[in-house]
Amino acid sequence: MILYFRALEAVNRPNEDDFCRPDILMRIGEIFLDGTVIDSDAKKALDFFMQALSGFYERRKTDPFVSALIVRVKSKIREAEEKLDEEII
Repeated sequence: MILYFRALEAVNRPNEDDFCRPDILMRIGEIFLDGTVIDSDAKKALDFFMQALSGFYERRKTDPFVSALIVRVKSKIREAEEKLDEEII
């Protein structure tokens, strides 16, 4: 988990290529959603997934293979939303 946050810091530096940023965000979201490494937090996971989705859409302009990642992160968004809905029902 710490390594993902360090990677995120690295791509957030000025003049750094943020090509990998959405991938890192998606993986951090998966960690928060799964709750195997840390306590599950669907809200934090959803926040990371939404940022990742935005980045993947931006990357779509130059990466023809990103569509599978868009589908994957959308599935994770639905999963996080379902967990959040369960909390209020």
